[in-house]
Amino acid sequence: MNFLIPAVEPDEIRAALQRGTVERLADIEVVLAPQDSTSMDFSDHPATEGLGPTGSPNASGHGMFVPSAIAVSEDGVPLGLLDQRDWARDPDQAGKSRDRKQLPIEEKESYRWVETVRAVEAAVPADKLLIQIADREGDIFEVFATQRRERSHLLIRAYRERRLEEEGQRLWPTVEAQPVAAEYELLVHSSPKRTARTAVVQLRF
Repeated sequence: MNFLIPAVEPDEIRAALQRGTVERLADIEVVLAPQDSTSMDFSDHPATEGLGPTGSPNASGHGMFVPSAIAVSEDGVPLGLLDQRDWARDPDQAGKSRDRKQLPIEEKESYRWVETVRAVEAAVPADKLLIQIADREGDIFEVFATQRRERSHLLIRAYRERRLEEEGQRLWPTVEAQPVAAEYELLVHSSPKRTARTAVVQLRF
């Protein structure tokens, strides 16, 4: 006996996961929403259509990217998926990063960060304190300029020097001038290029 199984679209799976995540936020006051991208390498499947380069122009890699944002409680408990999308680079545009800098933000790869910030805020109920977290790839002017509701904040690892609201003040020297709020030691493991050591980490804000 043959059974016909209808195809399921990836977005339908993601939507179901998002609904389940939002339900688990019911008793959560503070929602942490870290986001990052995963590169999926399908170099061993060269005949697969719709994929593109995943590395730098001089590096190998053939596949796609999957940016995801999850919900996490204050205690560090993962609560589920809030947003996810997938995309592949155009192979014809490989090595043309200089040309891409002239494009509007909507046509740049970095626009995915803006889309994710908007999608996460739309998914999380407005009565929650939302803190979206991103690595330095998210340090983009358009991300900070995206309109957000009250109690919606960004925590992004700084990559660029920024001018602050106060006239003439800059990000790096301003933070360095703040008192140390906390300090702890962190073991940095050895690698082919470094020896193991203990680093002292300081928190300022």
